[in-house]
Amino acid sequence: MKINHDDNNYYYDFFDYKEETLSNILRNKDNKILKKEVFNDPIYGYIYFDYSFLKELINTEVFQRLRRIRQLSCVNIVFGSSEHSRFMHSLGVYELSRRFLENNHELFKEERIFGTYEKLLLMTAALLHDIGHGFYSHIFENIFPNINHVEMSAKIIQNNVEITSILNKIENERFQKDLADIISKKSKNYKFKIIEEILSSQLDFDRLDYLKRDAFFTGVSYGHIETDRLIRNISIEQNNQKKLQIVHKYSGIKSIENYIISRYHMYEQVYNHRKIIGYSVIIEKIFERIFDLIEKKYDFNFGNILNHLKTIPKDIYSKEVNINNYLKLDDFYANSLIIHLQEENDEILSNLCKDFLNRKIWNFLDYNSEKDDNFLHENKIEEKEKNYNYYFFLDDPKKSHFIAYQENQDTKNQDTKCISIRSADNQIKHLSEESFIIKCFLDEQKNKQNKKIFYRNDEIKKFLNKKIMIKSKINNEK
Repeated sequence: MKINHDDNNYYYDFFDYKEETLSNILRNKDNKILKKEVFNDPIYGYIYFDYSFLKELINTEVFQRLRRIRQLSCVNIVFGSSEHSRFMHSLGVYELSRRFLENNHELFKEERIFGTYEKLLLMTAALLHDIGHGFYSHIFENIFPNINHVEMSAKIIQNNVEITSILNKIENERFQKDLADIISKKSKNYKFKIIEEILSSQLDFDRLDYLKRDAFFTGVSYGHIETDRLIRNISIEQNNQKKLQIVHKYSGIKSIENYIISRYHMYEQVYNHRKIIGYSVIIEKIFERIFDLIEKKYDFNFGNILNHLKTIPKDIYSKEVNINNYLKLDDFYANSLIIHLQEENDEILSNLCKDFLNRKIWNFLDYNSEKDDNFLHENKIEEKEKNYNYYFFLDDPKKSHFIAYQENQDTKNQDTKCISIRSADNQIKHLSEESFIIKCFLDEQKNKQNKKIFYRNDEIKKFLNKKIMIKSKINNEK
């Protein structure tokens, strides 16, 4: 096994054994790069690329587009240094996957758990898992609820000419389909299910990277987790049903506890920061107004800039998105759109765009009603109140409440499947059975959160208070 220590980074050539040579899988015999390609990363030091087809994927237009999509969309409005992109996050997830394969080199070689084909699938899926994101990352999916970035990633892998021409170098006709199925979590193959779980589960490489990277760039201390220790404690074993499963060593429990608690704090203090939500809702309201005006055939001053966007609402309902148009929707496009639309004659759209561009963060009211909230949008009293819907937003914790960890009995759902531990007595157990901290944590998460109504200004606040008081009076009289 070849080891090169460089600035506390390690490199193992895990394809040096003859179990299944790379030349049998890749069409081009020279696909191994003679000089290792590296990216310098503030999180991991050097990120190594040993095979040219991976470097070619990075240089595609689809992947370079990720430089133009912020990892944290609007978080920089509060945490000013969080300007990092999905490009470096994707490289980070790849690097964690590579380190995992290196660490388990001898195990895979001895027990044939993963062949070279599965390793190529893991590294490629890790690299391409986020190529389907739209502008402003997850906010895009609130604007277009029928578009899922995971499904879009799979669709791009199978339909983008530049991507497919590179993936065709793999000497297996199923590689693209297998790759797309892994990313979209539709695989039937038991080994591919393990790859899915490595990339998308309650302790996956996607989460490990974004927590560590986001903590670094926001400047907070919550997300400083021991990624290398967590990776070293991962084992792939057969359970009683002779199926492969991911099991974590008992010695790594404290690192897992730290990871889960760090994730909780990052969501509470960073991702769901009230000012960030109060700013993000402005974006959603901007696009709500844009689509309403398009439906009313409003004559935009800058109508041409909307051409790519106009195809998306129509395509949403048919669930057939034009990929070429979709790939033009990055943060640069959305920012340019909002800059132009602040000059529109429509007062509502102009106000919303200026709020966004000038950091006019909406405030909020705590709202504790268990009743239906439709009354907030009904029975406007004055003419001017007809447009107030654009100036407030109800944030319901039932939809947005974050669960840092859960132990669901539905083992088919990787996102809620419990973390398994090889206990001190050599049994496979749920994490909460071995960790008192996590057991208490699971109970604490059940507490309800209050609803919040975000509003633009004092005029809207008075309107909302009036509606809430009227509703309370009606309920008390019943």
